[in-house]
This record gives sequence, C-alpha cells and structure tokens, in this order.
Amino acid sequence: MSTDVATRPAAEKYLRIAREIAINIMPLEAILESQGVSLREWEEAQRSPRLREFLSEEIALWHGSPNTQERVKLKAAAAIEEWMPTLFTRVNNRNESLAAVVEGGKFLARLAGMGEKTTAAETGERFQLTINIGKDDTTKITTITQSGKPVEDDE
Repeated sequence: MSTDVATRPAAEKYLRIAREIAINIMPLEAILESQGVSLREWEEAQRSPRLREFLSEEIALWHGSPNTQERVKLKAAAAIEEWMPTLFTRVNNRNESLAAVVEGGKFLARLAGMGEKTTAAETGERFQLTINIGKDDTTKITTITQSGKPVEDDE
C-alpha cells in the first residue's frame, strides 16, 4: 500500500482514517486494520503535511458540531460514505435480501438527514393563494389541502 498521501487512492484512504480518528468510535488499531494500513505505514504517513491537514480539518469539523444531533448526523453520513461500496456489491448480489439492504440504507440515510424531505402538506400545513384579475370586486379564495386538491371558499 502506498503511504504517499498525495496520490488519489491513498489520499481517500487517509481521509477516511482521519475522519474515523476525529469521530473516535474505534481504537486506532481497528481503524488502521479496516483500511488495510499497518502501524509502520501509519507512522510513515504521519510525516505527511497533507495527512496532518486532513486530521486537523476532520477534528475541527467534528468538534465544531454544536450538539449531539449534528454529531449523530456526521457519524451516520460517514458510515453511509463507508458503506456505499459494500451496499453496491450487496445490492447486486442475488443471494442478499434486497429489502433488508434497502431498509438499512434508509435508516442510515434518515440519521444523516439525507432521506426524503417532509413537505408542508405532509405536516398538515396549508397553502393559500389569492389572485385578483380584472375589475371584479369579488374575491375567490382557493385553499390547497394536504391531498393537493383545491377547496374553494367564497368570502
């Protein structure tokens, strides 16, 4: 494995390591093992200014999160990023339960705030629009309901 942090594959790997170190979920040895980096390679890579930059940016991002919810979103987003190659492989494996894989992905996406967004209609809010055209003094109010169907009210 190349320890030259300037090469794209190595940079991506060391960025993932820096993120895991900042998040501090696993011990360093487990992080390095998960990325296929030996302790000797890690010691050599630590001399790289680029790696030090990665570490300081990831630590600042992690510690800059103002609350637990934001940190959970960051952890979930990091997990999704790490999980995507595995998910792609598993989704294309006919022996895997697609429903289970998709549900797991939906769960992590929701944690990261990357899932489906709620619209105003889904939260029970209404949208009202009044358009006056012409010289007529009558006002017609149309309210759009949750189902998207207009309800006309006369005033």
